[in-house]
Amino acid sequence: MKHDMDNLLLAQLGCFIALIVATIAYRFNLLAFKSFAMSTAVLLLLCLVLAVVIVLQLLQGLYQQGVPFLTLSSVVAGLLAAVLISVLGGLFYRIQSVPPIHDITTDTDNPPDFTKAYEYRQSSDNSLDYLKTNAHLQKAAYPDVRPLFTTIPSDQAFERALTVAKQQVWEIHHADKLSGTIEATATSRIFGFVDDVVIRVTADGGVSRIDLRSVSRVGVSDLGANAQRIKKFVVAFKAKE
Repeated sequence: MKHDMDNLLLAQLGCFIALIVATIAYRFNLLAFKSFAMSTAVLLLLCLVLAVVIVLQLLQGLYQQGVPFLTLSSVVAGLLAAVLISVLGGLFYRIQSVPPIHDITTDTDNPPDFTKAYEYRQSSDNSLDYLKTNAHLQKAAYPDVRPLFTTIPSDQAFERALTVAKQQVWEIHHADKLSGTIEATATSRIFGFVDDVVIRVTADGGVSRIDLRSVSRVGVSDLGANAQRIKKFVVAFKAKE
């Protein structure tokens, strides 16, 4: 039984190391997204199968041999299996709780347009053409993603929006005060996923209106990242008032 657990632990560690290597390879542009997605999906499936087998082996060993079966390898394997199952469970729940969209905006009727993003994107990236069919999915999932209104003049609102965007550690690619538009990219820390962001500041009667749009370059679902990014920006902007 101990020998079997040692082998399972080695196989489990091998899959984890392969996942880390794949992540590093994608992070440094050594692996295309589709290849990365397929390889990680296969590795995660193998890890999950190993985790289930390890848990079953551990329960069987405890039932048959009692506490002495708790060797170092069985404890490590059990802990890794528990962590993996909980992480994958949380990921599955997150996937099921958000709509399969990756283009989020505060204005679904007239979303802000990108004008410069095309210059530094690849043809294989997700399209920047807004799909009106996604509007009802967004509204149902993120009813609090709405335009931001402020009483300060539009030129001051633009400067504040630019400051907040920089504080979000976004890379600013375009800032035109005359048109009131800001374009930037946000890059995730671990995997290096890049999302394009555009901000539009306009005068709306006696107030200024700020609209945002955040679009993931890869993947079908953004797991809620774009909506969260917009909400975080709004909170940071309001904190300066």
